[in-house]
Amino acid sequence: MWRSPVARWALYLALGTAAAWSPPGRGWPFLFDAWLWTGLRDVVTGDFWKLPISVSVAMAAADFLARHAPRLEIPVRRLALFVLSVGVCSGLFFWVFRVRFWLGDLARLEDWPLPWWRIEAAEPLGALTWAAVEHGANALGISRTSAHQLVSVVAGGTALGGAFLLSRDLHREWPYFLAMFASSGFLVLFCGYPEKGTPKALAVLVWYLWAASRAWREGSRAWLFLSSLFLSVAALLHGSALCALGGHLYGVWKHRSPRAVLSAALGFFLPLACVGAYVLSGAPVSGGAWGNIAAPWQWFDRYCVTNCGYEFWSLDHLLDIVNCLLVLAPVAVLFWPQAWIRSRDTASRALGITALGGLFLSVVWFPVYGYYADWDIFAVTPLLVTAHVLSVAARDLPPSALRRLAAAWVVGSAAHALSWWRYFRLGL
Repeated sequence: MWRSPVARWALYLALGTAAAWSPPGRGWPFLFDAWLWTGLRDVVTGDFWKLPISVSVAMAAADFLARHAPRLEIPVRRLALFVLSVGVCSGLFFWVFRVRFWLGDLARLEDWPLPWWRIEAAEPLGALTWAAVEHGANALGISRTSAHQLVSVVAGGTALGGAFLLSRDLHREWPYFLAMFASSGFLVLFCGYPEKGTPKALAVLVWYLWAASRAWREGSRAWLFLSSLFLSVAALLHGSALCALGGHLYGVWKHRSPRAVLSAALGFFLPLACVGAYVLSGAPVSGGAWGNIAAPWQWFDRYCVTNCGYEFWSLDHLLDIVNCLLVLAPVAVLFWPQAWIRSRDTASRALGITALGGLFLSVVWFPVYGYYADWDIFAVTPLLVTAHVLSVAARDLPPSALRRLAAAWVVGSAAHALSWWRYFRLGL
């Protein structure tokens, strides 16, 4: 399907038509592709249908015009310097466009008492680094809000450094792949988002995807060890990263020599052992032994403590999941079924299983305040879907079709990302 320009145009226009056909109602618009409307509703002023139609037409037009796009095979001679340059430039961009209205997360943060150095079951390293940042900011006499924003910005810079390495491994024309990564909505998470674990976990997951893709292709024990190490650290920063474990185990199983399995196990359990030793030494644990790791159980009435009117088996739940995926990776979601059809090697299948793990997380994890407020938890899924689609497209599409897909991808993803960023930037 994605080899045919007509099929791609039809898919873009179908998305825009479906969104325009279901305009937002009163209150929060939990309707199809409603995220596109959230940050631009003061611009369209009631004519909502024009917005998704305009974006879908722009995607088709970009696809058509990109048939004349040039080849971009830019040689990279000093790899470390290039990665550093991408990271620094990305970090500066995130800092300039950092967001200040995060649903009240930073309200009166400067007046809060300094947090205790506690382990939290769902994000142990996330909680510890959060406390370290606040104590460090206090010692240096700088704003704790700015310190947390700086951490998210630095995480974003490192994430795009890892995305560059992954893009370079995927295809000779890596700038197109990096542009597709960089236009995705989940990168808004790095514009100063103040959370204990998710921005840092997502950044480490990007490096995991790079190391894992090399491990699946080469079968090297060193890459298996490194990818397992990255996945373990990401999961310790925030437990949502564990959704990638299924795909990781599949990839390890495909390279199932005893030494390969041992290398992967050592890389994964080494960080866990360090944190476990710290806990056993007497480190305080907040929230009891389980903390908020039991949040999925709240779908069951006996465990429900908040937001119990939100039914698991409901259209609102389904639309929330779809809309969250669309704002953070709209084009990747459109072509994800095609990526599954064309997944024929270990690397693409392993990445596909990791994306399925993310979708499972999106379905079962209880969004205490709704998806739009807990969107950082669900940013993992579109990242994994994006990596899966791009890995298959790199192998399956001819260069001309790939450039055209990249043009439409950047237009569609950037429009959704701009809307989401603007929603928080202006406090709409």
